[in-house]
Amino acid sequence: MGDIVHTFPSITLIKNEFPEAKIHWLVDGKFSSMVKTHPYVDNILSVDIRKLKKYFFKYHYYLRLITFVIKNYNKKYDLIIDFQGLFKSALLSLIFKGHRIGFANSNIKEPVSMIYSNTYSMEKKLHAVEKNLSLICQHLNLPKKIFEYYPDYYFEFDSKVNKNILFITCASKIKKKWHIYGWKELLGIFLKKNFHIFFTAGNKEELDYVNEIKSENNCTIIFDEDLLQVIEKLKSMHLVIGLDTGLTHASNALGIPTVGLFINSSPELTGLFGNTNSLNLLSNLDYKKDCLEILNFYEKIYK
Repeated sequence: MGDIVHTFPSITLIKNEFPEAKIHWLVDGKFSSMVKTHPYVDNILSVDIRKLKKYFFKYHYYLRLITFVIKNYNKKYDLIIDFQGLFKSALLSLIFKGHRIGFANSNIKEPVSMIYSNTYSMEKKLHAVEKNLSLICQHLNLPKKIFEYYPDYYFEFDSKVNKNILFITCASKIKKKWHIYGWKELLGIFLKKNFHIFFTAGNKEELDYVNEIKSENNCTIIFDEDLLQVIEKLKSMHLVIGLDTGLTHASNALGIPTVGLFINSSPELTGLFGNTNSLNLLSNLDYKKDCLEILNFYEKIYK
C-alpha cells in the first residue's frame, strides 16, 4: 500500500499539467480503497493478484482474472505507465493497447524493460516518490515540480484538541515489527500525558498482539474496518507512530505528524517523504533510545 501512496504525487502532477486527462489506475483489489482517496483518479480497475497467489488452487480466482482480461483486452490508452517495474505489472500492462513507459532495468528488481515502448533511467538512490516523478517528468519533458500527495487536503495543527495518538504496531512482514516492550513504553509515556491511544488491527492475530500491548489500559482498537473509514479517523490524530506500512505513509501524506519506525527497510528509498513534520527513525532495536527520540520529536512539533 505504501507504493500506492508514493505514486500519488505523480498523479497530481499529471492532472495539474493536463487537466483534461482521464486517469485510470490498475490495482490489486485489496488496495482499491486506498486509490479511491486520491481525487484525481477517474476510474479504478482492480484485479485480485494477491488472492490468486494465496489461494493458488481456488479456480474462481483464475476465472475472475480471465474475465478481467477478456473485458479489458486491447482497451486503448494514450499512455500506459508501469510504476512498479515487476513481471506481474509489466505483463498486466500488455492487456491494454497504448504507448507503454517504465523504468530501465538498472532501476528495477526484475528485468522487464523490453516490454515498454520507452524506458527511463535515473539515480539509483532516489526515493520512490522522486523516482516516480522523474519517470513522468522525463517522458513528458517537464521540469521537476513540487509535488502534493492530496491536493485538496491540509492538516491543521491544534495542540489543545484531538489529543489522540495512533499506534500502527503490525505489518505484513514479521521482519518489520518493532519490539513489543517499545510499544508498551510509548503507551505509558503518552497515557501519562493524557492522550487517548488508538491501535489498528486487521485480523485475529494482530488483535491478540495489540491486546497484549495495551493490557488493561483504556485504549481504542480500530479492528478490521474499511480502509476509507480508517483514513478518515487518521485525520483526527494528533500524532501517528507506525511501522513501515501503507497506513503510516498515508498519515504522512495527509500532513499529520508521523513517526515511521524502520526496522528492516531503508527510509532513504521508501521512507516518509515530503512532510516536514515527520520523522524517519531507523531503529537499532534499542527501544528505550527509540522512545526518547520519539518523545523529543513530539515535544519539538508541539512546543
